Amino acid sequence: MTGYKLEKEIWTDEDFDIMGWHDVSIHGIAFSPHEWSLALDIDYIFRWVSPKNDEKFFQFWISPATKVFESVSNIQFDVPLTPLEPMGISELYCKRTDPSSEGLNPAIRFRIDCHVGEFSIVADSFTMFVKRAPTLQKDQELRAEVRGGFSFSRELTASE
Repeated sequence: MTGYKLEKEIWTDEDFDIMGWHDVSIHGIAFSPHEWSLALDIDYIFRWVSPKNDEKFFQFWISPATKVFESVSNIQFDVPLTPLEPMGISELYCKRTDPSSEGLNPAIRFRIDCHVGEFSIVADSFTMFVKRAPTLQKDQELRAEVRGGFSFSRELTASE
């Protein structure tokens, strides 16, 4: 199978409509109160590859990435966390707020439905930093040694 050509290394809320979030794994969550940000250490699935011929299962082009929500407020978590149950996204929704109705600057309400539970965030925007080029995997989650460990780095180490 030919390699996956990464379109770009930085994705934003402007790209939301062309991005998919189903089965994206969350490895960590970090709050930065001085920057008013919330960061997710994720495995982003760029493409699902359908089984061919005698294959039975999908494969996935996946990259480790850091997704940062900027100017965050009103964070609400309802996600049971256990070390045996990985946190995965079922779907991510966004709705732009009307500043005149809430007396706020324009913002985006994000709701992240997890496989178990959900959380929501109000933020001005998000940026996703791809940390490595996508690799073809049989699972929807990268092993720690493949993803380079756990990190909230915004350094772009992806290659063509």
